[in-house]
Amino acid sequence: MSKPTLHLGLIMTAAGVILWGAACSLMPNMSKTPTPPVKQPISIEDLFLQGVDQYRAGQFGHAKETFDRVISAQSRHLQAYNYRGRSLIELKQLSPAFGDFDTCLQIDSRFAPAYSGKAMIFIQNKDYSSALSSLDQALSLDSNDSEAYYLKGIALGYQNKLELSIKALKKCLELKPNHAYAHYQLGLAYYQAGRKDLAIVHLEKFLSLAPAAPEADQVRKLLASLR
Repeated sequence: MSKPTLHLGLIMTAAGVILWGAACSLMPNMSKTPTPPVKQPISIEDLFLQGVDQYRAGQFGHAKETFDRVISAQSRHLQAYNYRGRSLIELKQLSPAFGDFDTCLQIDSRFAPAYSGKAMIFIQNKDYSSALSSLDQALSLDSNDSEAYYLKGIALGYQNKLELSIKALKKCLELKPNHAYAHYQLGLAYYQAGRKDLAIVHLEKFLSLAPAAPEADQVRKLLASLR
């Protein structure tokens, strides 16, 4: 289809065309297409923060792609490997995730989150002894690592070491009182240990912090049976 301006030109008189052209020459800003603003290139750090936002929003595929770009531009970006590894865990790509945590430790052997990341993979693979060993390394580097205590509580729970699991989860909550899933795991540990009153406290706290969590309905049913 012809452009409207060309169509209008066909039905105008010659004089009209000349007059229209003369008018346009007096108003050049109306006839010229504005030049679009030049986009400034995004910095590596801003790109990294964009990936972190995507990760926190649960957009793990997009986050992984963003961290790919960061690493392509800056091959020793420690936190980009860390977050890409965590994104890959969520995408069930455990082997490349493990490789990213190894790369973190090659860059900085004292980077505690990499040991916690490896522990997450060990737990998914049901290798709880290796998970606990990795978490002990994380805690030797950062004794206030709430995530490491949380994961330690989970690994110990799978080993049926309930009292040690409870101790680790309580330590996590000392450091991070509103850690919803630490309350969830602690509530389950107390339930398994036969301490229903404390189980109720922590399961109710979990629901108050994460009422729409996938486990919420199951927890409500469990609470109804405990009351």
